Amino acid sequence: MAREREPQGRAFRIASVCTMLEQNLDARVVLDVICDGPVALKALCTLLPHLSTPRLSRSLQCLEEVGVIEQVSVCTQPVRMAYLLTGAAETCKPFLRGLSLPAPGAAATRSAARFQGRSSAAEPSASGLRTPHS
Repeated sequence: MAREREPQGRAFRIASVCTMLEQNLDARVVLDVICDGPVALKALCTLLPHLSTPRLSRSLQCLEEVGVIEQVSVCTQPVRMAYLLTGAAETCKPFLRGLSLPAPGAAATRSAARFQGRSSAAEPSASGLRTPHS
C-alpha cells in the first residue's frame, strides 16, 4: 500500500508545482535563475531588476511552500541568505527547468539586464554561491 501512495503523493506535489508556476509568472523567472545554482538574495535582486522586493519575496515564498527551493544561511561576514534547489527538486531539475521557462517578455528583460552589465556582476564565488561584486 505504501508503494501505491508514494506515486500519488509525488504526482500531487508535481501538480502543485505546475499549478503554482502557472499562476505565478514571477516564480517561473526566479526558478529559472535558481536552477543555474545557489544564488544569494542580493544577486537575485541584481539579476531580476524588474521584480520589486515584495514580488520577489512572494515568489520565493511560493517556491519554498511547494518544496522546490530552500533558504540557507551562508557562513560569511556578514552572514548572507541564499536560495538553492531542494534535494527532491535537484533530481527533477530537467523537468523543472522546462516548467520554469520565463514568461513571454521576461527572457528579454533578463537578457537586456545581462547586456547592461547588471547580472554580469553576479558571478560564482569560491563557495559556489553567486553573489554580486562589491
